[in-house]
Amino acid sequence: EKIPHTETYVKVIKEPTCMETGIECDICKECSDIVEEREIPLTEHTFGEWVVNKYATPFEEGEQYHICSVCGEWEFKSITVSMSDKMLYIPSVGIQCKFAVTYFTQAAVDNNDVVYTENAYAVTDPTNPFILGHYFGSLSTVRNTHIGDCIYVCKDGNVDTYKVIVSEHAILEKNGVYMIGIDSGTNIFDCFASAMNSNYASFGLAHSGIDRWDNVNNGKTLHIYTCDHINTLTEGRNGRWIILANLIDSQPIEPAA
Repeated sequence: EKIPHTETYVKVIKEPTCMETGIECDICKECSDIVEEREIPLTEHTFGEWVVNKYATPFEEGEQYHICSVCGEWEFKSITVSMSDKMLYIPSVGIQCKFAVTYFTQAAVDNNDVVYTENAYAVTDPTNPFILGHYFGSLSTVRNTHIGDCIYVCKDGNVDTYKVIVSEHAILEKNGVYMIGIDSGTNIFDCFASAMNSNYASFGLAHSGIDRWDNVNNGKTLHIYTCDHINTLTEGRNGRWIILANLIDSQPIEPAA
């Protein structure tokens, strides 16, 4: 008579996926017979990266999804965002950061990650506010903002919604060099003091309330500006306007705790 199977090893006959169960067997080491066969449960989905389908705003939920690379199933998830006072939110590039409200000085920019100001050189211009920061801080991804993107600024419990009309993705050409805004000076202060009235000041002179582009820069216009911005097209020159955005809506919101 045949003796019982004694030693066995496990062999996967069919790998499981998220669509089909698998099969594994206990195989006899002596005769290679299948001693026992078992089902392997379905695996988890192999989802890719989350993709934003609709950006969240301070007033409305957004939505994102990812897709399984094996079976093609979609999974959706809502996105919510809350804004507190003195906060900048640019959903398209993932910026959500606090800012300080102060007069514009180089020290203010150096001592704060991001600065919001309506005052420069003893001139107050609330229709042309500036958001200033160093390129290596919270504004590091602002260069990727496109025309048409929305920017939200919460100040004093009120959210201003701006739409981008000029960004680094719509750069200008001057004398064979592509640039946006100011492209000279060694830091923000130098650029304002020495280059603001030169030909490099392509977009607007906010500190004196003068608009170079009257047909574009109308109403309340937000300027976002960084120094220490490195770009291969300009070989890393310092001091650049990255964004101009026009105000399209303003409404109160209860600041987050």
